[in-house]
Amino acid sequence: MLSRIAESMFWMNRYVERAEGMMRMLKINYVTSLDGSENESYNWAPVLKLFTALAPEKIELIKDNTQAALLYMITDKTNSNSVRSIITKARENARGNDISYDLENPFDIPYWKICYYRYRGMDII
Repeated sequence: MLSRIAESMFWMNRYVERAEGMMRMLKINYVTSLDGSENESYNWAPVLKLFTALAPEKIELIKDNTQAALLYMITDKTNSNSVRSIITKARENARGNDISYDLENPFDIPYWKICYYRYRGMDII
């Protein structure tokens, strides 16, 4: 039983680190997209190729649209690498450890915040 809890906590930590790294990378790329001059537009294709399993045709559709790229990378349920999916996996591991019985689940606030912003169509970063 102890090894099951340790493994679950290990994966919970990995998911949190992964979500944090993804948000840092997205923030850096978002700021970079704002810094470009009017003559050159920022392209999200390298980020989408690296962190998603999208077909090249779909990448071509959203590579120049910052909002669409961010929404797909952060809140899309169909993207298994979205921040929402990663936090969902961390929440499942926290529930498996009965963390939610002793204290409020620490992953509920970021998860519901992402869901709210997606529902309202607001910017997250």
